Amino acid sequence: MTRRRVEPANESPRVVLITGASSGIGRAVAQQLAGRGYRLVLCSRSDVALAAVADECRQLGASDATVLVVPTDVRDAAAVDRLFEAAVDRFGRVDAA
Repeated sequence: MTRRRVEPANESPRVVLITGASSGIGRAVAQQLAGRGYRLVLCSRSDVALAAVADECRQLGASDATVLVVPTDVRDAAAVDRLFEAAVDRFGRVDAA
């Protein structure tokens, strides 16, 4: 089976919020989307690890303007609210989380 990627016509780049972006699957997703024009909102508890992932994303084609790092503990409801507020403030919306 052949897979093909379909991009919606005339829409701005998708905004993707990635939890657990500092390692594992979250990090891999961030790396995969970095060079494809997505706007990335990276979150995890470790600001140091997130900074490293953001740098990797930039090396893979993302720009400073398309990567937002928000250290967040998703067990804290208020912190999650702040995470989404930061994403919407920066990019206007969140398309996928």
